[in-house]
Amino acid sequence: MYKRFWLIMALFLFALFALNSFRTDTDDDTSLPEAALNEDGLRVWNSALAYKALTLYSKPSGEGEDGEVYLIDIEGNKVHSWDAQLTGDVKVALFEDSTLLLARNLEDGAIIQELDWDGNVIWDWSNSAFHHDMAKMPNGNYLLPLIELSEDNKAWNDSIAQIDYKSKEVLWKWRFTKEEAHINSVEYIEFQGDPSMLLSSKDMRSVFIVNLESGEIVWEFSEGLVLPEDIFPLKNGNVLIVNNVNQNSAEILEINPNINEIVWRYGLPAKDKVYVVGVQALLNGDVFISEVDGTLLEVNQLGEVVWEYGADSKGKAYRYGPLDVKWRADFIADMEWESFLNPLPPLNFGDPGP
Repeated sequence: MYKRFWLIMALFLFALFALNSFRTDTDDDTSLPEAALNEDGLRVWNSALAYKALTLYSKPSGEGEDGEVYLIDIEGNKVHSWDAQLTGDVKVALFEDSTLLLARNLEDGAIIQELDWDGNVIWDWSNSAFHHDMAKMPNGNYLLPLIELSEDNKAWNDSIAQIDYKSKEVLWKWRFTKEEAHINSVEYIEFQGDPSMLLSSKDMRSVFIVNLESGEIVWEFSEGLVLPEDIFPLKNGNVLIVNNVNQNSAEILEINPNINEIVWRYGLPAKDKVYVVGVQALLNGDVFISEVDGTLLEVNQLGEVVWEYGADSKGKAYRYGPLDVKWRADFIADMEWESFLNPLPPLNFGDPGP
């Protein structure tokens, strides 16, 4: 009888040891990555929580390679690309009709281009004073910063210009009247029912809303901002702001302009060098973050990293799901994305803006 008892106990202890040997300290952590950590490529993927989407980013030329724009799936596989002969700083985005928006530096300035799915240029505009960012208005025109000499020719300053899409002419310019401003980001929004533009200024350490009809600054936020970089308007009226605090620290802030208070904050994990260049709100309620070292993060409202990718890129990346872009039918058919076409229902985080 005793032999039988000790045999049962031995079997029980062996089974318990075997079970524990396959466990990790984070088995109960829903943010556990489903892919091995890689310096480049997929680092973290929580298939239950991550937004089922494609990621767009640019890779400037180097080491004998032509600069390209990549579209990758959630596992990091390249599913489409544009051979754009990219050099230097680049900004890329997709419009709802799947047209690629591309801005890049030239030797004597910068150029904005719109490319179709096959890489053909369907519109372009260049100017020696253009830099950093641009926003397309509902009428098709562009808002963008131009760096120019001040009226007294004593300092360089930014103005915001509206470019007519058809004629490519500058329709009007707006500038700060008293201070020098370095504009990093511009977005078209409607604020309190009026056409407006949302601006971030690194030098002024502030974010502004300017009424396009009156030219008046109707909102400003500067509390705690050190190096504000990118901004993203939400449909609930709030604003996401990238705040680079120092070389080891950066944060994403959600500001409610009506009460001028921070209603959500995410601090990026500290490392030797942290500098965030882009932020985007996703339809599932998560926030997508682009770092200058190529780290791309999807963070949920609880601050959990549910997707991370190491890209060979320094610019802002975007994520696009099935409801964000009218994808070409042949592209969707070739991919056979059943899970991609059935995203998680949106959460109650501020809906992303245009």
